[in-house]
Amino acid sequence: MQSENVKEYEMVREEMSSVKDCITKYIGFVLGGSGAAVFLIARMGQNLNKENLQIYDFESGFVCLSLSIIINFVLLILFYKFHSHNRFAGYCKLLNHERHKIVRRSRHIPRRWPFQPTGDSSIFAWEVAVGMLRDQDIKKKLLDVNITIANIDIEKLRECLEGIYGQVENYEKIKILKRGLVILGSAIFGNIKTKSWAFPPLITAMLCVLSFGFFIIGDYYLIKYLRLNYPKDFLGFFALFLIFAVSVSQLVLWYFLAKRLQYLMEGGETVESFFWKFMPIRAAFLNKDNIIPEYLDANLDTPCFEPPA
Repeated sequence: MQSENVKEYEMVREEMSSVKDCITKYIGFVLGGSGAAVFLIARMGQNLNKENLQIYDFESGFVCLSLSIIINFVLLILFYKFHSHNRFAGYCKLLNHERHKIVRRSRHIPRRWPFQPTGDSSIFAWEVAVGMLRDQDIKKKLLDVNITIANIDIEKLRECLEGIYGQVENYEKIKILKRGLVILGSAIFGNIKTKSWAFPPLITAMLCVLSFGFFIIGDYYLIKYLRLNYPKDFLGFFALFLIFAVSVSQLVLWYFLAKRLQYLMEGGETVESFFWKFMPIRAAFLNKDNIIPEYLDANLDTPCFEPPA
């Protein structure tokens, strides 16, 4: 690693560790809360008469369906954390692979970094890089800036980013959804095979089982209540509405989550994708100080990104 990158690398690694700790805490809260909910529902169901048992069925069904949606919302937050982790890791990989070549374009150019004889010569480009990455993500292409990288053909890099940011047709969206469901199904049965970070499919599978477990139990309790009370009272109509609304919500949320899982594991949000996305941004930042970077093992002779099969 280039010595000027060490401090920034350590800073980004520290942020990445805090993201991992946050993910672990969220998972602990979900598991602890789910266990407490199951215990309370079981305790509340003891020694109830027939009338109270019907109210218990409605309340238990309502709580279980609510928990199934809450778990999905927590998973949405975790996916944002997974995205942040991959972004940090991609940038760290870039710093690891980076080497510098200093170019004096003119003797009239004042001697700025790294020619200072004293002081800290560390480079900190993270905040600038993230801001430029957002602009690049919005435009979905390489930013229109002149960049020079010692061992990279910029046109090949442009083609690489066009593949990552490629327009997704409707039939490809179906492929992405299918791949996401395959990754999720494989993780549920303990068969995780990936070149990326294996944590997201494992956590997604675990929370998927919890979410649909509460969903099925909640439907069971509400259907029991409906058999005796629909359409006799308002709660019967409300129970029917809950079953329908939560069923639709589950379908919509898992359609979105399955696609995001594919993006995280094989698509444009992997560590490798962020490595390539940050490369032109980092190079543009360094070029302003007459530094031409090169990146070890950055091979563009083979496609850096392949769409889902």
